[in-house]
Amino acid sequence: MHAAVLEAKQAAEAVCKAGATGEDVHLAAIGVIKKHGYNAGLPADDAPDSFCSMVHGTGHGIGLEVHEPPLLDMKGPELVVGDVLTIEPGLYCKAIGGLRIEDMVAVTEDGCENFNALPTGLQW
Repeated sequence: MHAAVLEAKQAAEAVCKAGATGEDVHLAAIGVIKKHGYNAGLPADDAPDSFCSMVHGTGHGIGLEVHEPPLLDMKGPELVVGDVLTIEPGLYCKAIGGLRIEDMVAVTEDGCENFNALPTGLQW
């Protein structure tokens, strides 16, 4: 799960730039999640406890409020230089728990600047 979420975060960051949309960023993240054999979206009522999924968007804007537009999710708007966002994919499984790796970034013309300096691995 950790490897899938870390790769999903890296994929989301790779497409996060001015002119990309929140949907582009989200699709990059869930594409990796699905490539690793996990799901995206809420489980069905009869889903087994082993159902493992990313049940939320990939991130959101930060500004006057902790959660605000632009959303990194389906139908998310075009990103502009200076947007400050969280990129926070995660996986959740009722049987074993969940994990999320979250960083804050600023959108630039040709990418994004990651404000995080902490390690994202399991060994510190």
